Amino acid sequence: GTTFYAKYDQTVFSPQIMNLPIIRYAEILLMKAEISNDVASINMVRTRAGLADLAAVTADAVFDERRRELVFEGDYFHNLKRLQQPINGIAWNANRMTFPIPRAELEANDNLRQNPGYAGL
Repeated sequence: GTTFYAKYDQTVFSPQIMNLPIIRYAEILLMKAEISNDVASINMVRTRAGLADLAAVTADAVFDERRRELVFEGDYFHNLKRLQQPINGIAWNANRMTFPIPRAELEANDNLRQNPGYAGL
């Protein structure tokens, strides 16, 4: 069978509604757990997901919970960079791990130089 991704109700993406989620409460709770080692915050997320509570908070536990809870939300790459972790075997701060500056921006400002990982653009 085919698996479909349906994390959000598709009606929120209709042009008439445009009620797109920007940040979710689970993300706020995970930030709190990461910042203050608050076990209650991470356990609120885990309880909602039907998982057992953790006895303690570790950086790895928060990262793993964030990876699972926020899957398909586009922040995994940025979290790896923030935590200075390699990305597919490439150092987090390698030149090719930067985004290119759009050509229109480069053309509009002579003082800008393309990010080194995109020097050929």
